[in-house]
Amino acid sequence: MFAPTNTDWLFLAATDACLPCRYEIYKSELVDLMAHDGAKPKLFVKTDAGGSVYVENGIVTPPLNSATELDQALEAGMATRHVAATLMNSESSRSHLVQIIFIEATNLKSKVSTTGKLTLVDLAGSERADKTGASGDTMEEAKSINQSLSALGNVISALTTGKAHVPYVCIKRMRCLHARTQCTRRHSRKKVTLSMHRFAGQH
Repeated sequence: MFAPTNTDWLFLAATDACLPCRYEIYKSELVDLMAHDGAKPKLFVKTDAGGSVYVENGIVTPPLNSATELDQALEAGMATRHVAATLMNSESSRSHLVQIIFIEATNLKSKVSTTGKLTLVDLAGSERADKTGASGDTMEEAKSINQSLSALGNVISALTTGKAHVPYVCIKRMRCLHARTQCTRRHSRKKVTLSMHRFAGQH
C-alpha cells in the first residue's frame, strides 16, 4: 500500500495553505473519499470548452495550514480506501488512489501569491488469481484493476507514439488522473480560502 510521505517541505517553501481532495477508482467507479456520514455524491468526469478535464461535485476540505494537518488528511484518505487480504498481501489495495493538493504560496520578497496543484497517484498492482487466491468480490476487483491498467497502458502507448486516436473512452474514470477539480466554495471565511477555491475550480 501507498504511505503518504512527510509534507514538511511544502510548508518550508512559504506555503500559506493547502486544500486536499482525494478519490479512488473502485471497480470503474469514481468515489470521493472525503464524503462523510454515508453520503456518496455522484461524480462526473467532464471536459470544458478549453479541453481541460475536471471532476464535478468533488469535495474539498477547509484550508490546512501545517504539515501535520496535511499529513493527517492524507492518512484519513488512506483509511477509507478499499483494501482486502490476499495470499500475496494482507492489505492489498483494491482501487486506484488519486490525491490532489491545491497549494497557495507567497513569495517572501515580492509578496506575490501564486497557486499550484500537486497530484499524487497510487495505482493498484495487476494481479493473477492463482497467485493471490482471489475469489468473489476480490476477484471482481482484480478484474477491474487489470482491465483499467491495460486500458491505461494503451492510452500511454498512443500518446508516446503520436497516434491520432487516443482511447480515453476506455478509461473515462481514470481521466481524473490529470483532471482539475471543481469543488464546493462553502469554506470562504478567509481570503486565502476563496482564492484557492477559485483556483481549484479553474484547473
